[in-house]
Amino acid sequence: CTVMALQHKIMCGLFSELISIVRCFCLLNLFIFLCSVSLFPLEIGLPLPPDPPLFTPPPPPFSSGLGTGHGGV
Repeated sequence: CTVMALQHKIMCGLFSELISIVRCFCLLNLFIFLCSVSLFPLEIGLPLPPDPPLFTPPPPPFSSGLGTGHGGV
């Protein structure tokens, strides 16, 4: 019984250690990726590509017929 409990504890410890290592590695990888992406155009001297707009704003209503035949208002 105690051997099984010890084995279970070791397995849980290894699993949590592995999870923390993987999490740290993923965060480090993501950080390196973001840094390389943000620094890559600066090193070459290319302009940064503009961020695509999340949504195109709809044209305001009555924008085409407003101010055309009302005395230049």
